[in-house]
Amino acid sequence: MGMIKPSIWGRLVPLIMSHSVLIMGGVPSVSHAASINFEVLNKVSAKKTPLKIQVDSSAVIHDLRIVPGECRREKDSFDGEIYSVPVQILLEQESDESVELYSGELVSSPRYPQKPIEHSLYDIMLVGCD
Repeated sequence: MGMIKPSIWGRLVPLIMSHSVLIMGGVPSVSHAASINFEVLNKVSAKKTPLKIQVDSSAVIHDLRIVPGECRREKDSFDGEIYSVPVQILLEQESDESVELYSGELVSSPRYPQKPIEHSLYDIMLVGCD
């Protein structure tokens, strides 16, 4: 048996990551959380600010509106519990129109790849759910 070709390996890695719960024996579940906890990092001052958003609501930090979805919790043999939340982040403007800055899944573990939030001043990280 030979080595796996890079072209095949490139297709296997995302598949493995998307099914890591099954591979690691985790049990996915939807957590009926009352609130979702984030950390907002100001890239200029390097200051982290905790942010708690109630489920079915949103929060505004400067010009960013953060709209989280329902929290999901998974057991992980390395990190204990991992939380994931679908999030929409809107850039509020002086006009009444908002521009979508991010729409995707935030995960509380750095081991799981996710689409980055592209903002020049802030990084937003999921901490967990209560």
